[in-house]
Amino acid sequence: MEFAAGIPSRWIVTLRSGAVMELAADAYSEADGQLLFNVLVDATADEQDQMVIDWRIPNNPRREQQ
Repeated sequence: MEFAAGIPSRWIVTLRSGAVMELAADAYSEADGQLLFNVLVDATADEQDQMVIDWRIPNNPRREQQ
Protein backbone atom coordinates (compact mmCIF):
# COMPACT_ATOMS: atom_id res chain seq x y z
CA MET A 1 0.00 0.00 0.00
CA GLU A 2 1.23 3.47 -0.86
CA PHE A 3 -0.09 6.88 0.13
CA ALA A 4 -1.70 8.33 -3.01
CA ALA A 5 -1.43 11.98 -1.92
CA GLY A 6 1.93 11.89 -0.17
CA ILE A 7 2.46 11.65 3.57
CA PRO A 8 -0.82 12.45 5.38
CA SER A 9 -1.09 15.44 7.69
CA ARG A 10 -0.96 14.96 11.47
CA TRP A 11 -4.17 15.80 13.33
CA ILE A 12 -4.69 16.18 17.09
CA VAL A 13 -8.37 15.63 17.99
CA THR A 14 -9.90 16.21 21.42
CA LEU A 15 -12.89 13.92 21.93
CA ARG A 16 -16.03 14.88 23.85
CA SER A 17 -14.77 12.73 26.73
CA GLY A 18 -11.67 14.93 26.92
CA ALA A 19 -9.40 12.19 25.59
CA VAL A 20 -6.91 13.30 22.96
CA MET A 21 -6.27 11.27 19.83
CA GLU A 22 -3.50 11.76 17.26
CA LEU A 23 -4.10 10.50 13.74
CA ALA A 24 -2.89 10.91 10.17
CA ALA A 25 -5.26 11.91 7.38
CA ASP A 26 -5.32 13.71 4.05
CA ALA A 27 -8.61 15.50 4.70
CA TYR A 28 -11.70 15.57 6.85
CA SER A 29 -15.37 16.38 6.47
CA GLU A 30 -18.25 16.79 8.89
CA ALA A 31 -21.52 14.85 8.72
CA ASP A 32 -24.26 14.75 11.35
CA GLY A 33 -21.98 16.29 13.96
CA GLN A 34 -19.21 13.76 13.37
CA LEU A 35 -15.78 14.31 11.83
CA LEU A 36 -14.85 11.89 9.06
CA PHE A 37 -11.11 11.63 8.34
CA ASN A 38 -9.86 10.34 4.97
CA VAL A 39 -6.60 8.80 3.83
CA LEU A 40 -6.00 8.29 0.11
CA VAL A 41 -4.05 5.13 -0.67
CA ASP A 42 -3.23 2.96 -3.64
CA ALA A 43 -3.79 -0.60 -2.42
CA THR A 44 -3.87 -4.03 -4.02
CA ALA A 45 -7.00 -6.19 -3.79
CA ASP A 46 -5.36 -8.27 -1.02
CA GLU A 47 -4.52 -5.13 0.98
CA GLN A 48 -8.06 -3.82 0.53
CA ASP A 49 -9.43 -7.02 2.07
CA GLN A 50 -7.72 -6.01 5.34
CA MET A 51 -9.28 -2.50 5.50
CA VAL A 52 -12.62 -0.84 5.97
CA ILE A 53 -13.20 1.05 2.73
CA ASP A 54 -15.92 3.69 2.65
CA TRP A 55 -15.25 5.16 -0.77
CA ARG A 56 -13.31 4.22 -3.91
CA ILE A 57 -11.98 6.12 -6.89
CA PRO A 58 -11.46 4.44 -10.27
CA ASN A 59 -8.46 2.14 -10.62
CA ASN A 60 -5.10 3.74 -11.26
CA PRO A 61 -4.38 2.85 -14.91
CA ARG A 62 -0.61 3.07 -14.24
CA ARG A 63 -0.80 0.18 -11.75
CA GLU A 64 -0.73 -3.35 -13.11
CA GLN A 65 -3.99 -5.19 -12.59
CA GLN A 66 -3.78 -8.29 -10.38
